[in-house]
Amino acid sequence: MAYTNSPQYNPYQAGDQSGMQKTVEALQGEHDEADAKAARAQVESLLEANYLNPDHHLFAAYVCHQLGDEDGERFHQAFMTGLLKSVLASGDGRGYESAFIVIATHEEYALLKALGLESRGQELRQHEGHWFDALQFSRRIKTARQRGEMYFNIDIPYRWLHNKLHGGAPGAES
Repeated sequence: MAYTNSPQYNPYQAGDQSGMQKTVEALQGEHDEADAKAARAQVESLLEANYLNPDHHLFAAYVCHQLGDEDGERFHQAFMTGLLKSVLASGDGRGYESAFIVIATHEEYALLKALGLESRGQELRQHEGHWFDALQFSRRIKTARQRGEMYFNIDIPYRWLHNKLHGGAPGAES
């Protein structure tokens, strides 16, 4: 949470993820030193853009695995798991009062993915002076599809964006 009050905090900075699929494809099967260097450079670029993005650590773990870097793979898996556990520890997501607290919306989708849920829609809602994303989800259970809604408190990234758009300093109270 201290990071959200720093000048570096930008919940909407994702980094250039456009080449991730190409990198994954290049590392499947036989790959050469050039592929490995390009993959490592892309991982470093993504992590530099947003080190707290769980998807960046998942990608980094995959790259490390494909390159035989077991220590790197374990590190990035553990870091990603820690990020998701911190969100899970903040609530249960079942309602406004127990919404998961996130510092960026990419955490919402990473959590859904980690829980095996498929996003079906998102609504921005205000409730008792707080801002929430209500994500509709589904998951396949045997032959049926279970649907539900999960709540995320987005006060922190919402306040940052509001302050950016209205001339306030990031992290400052509006």
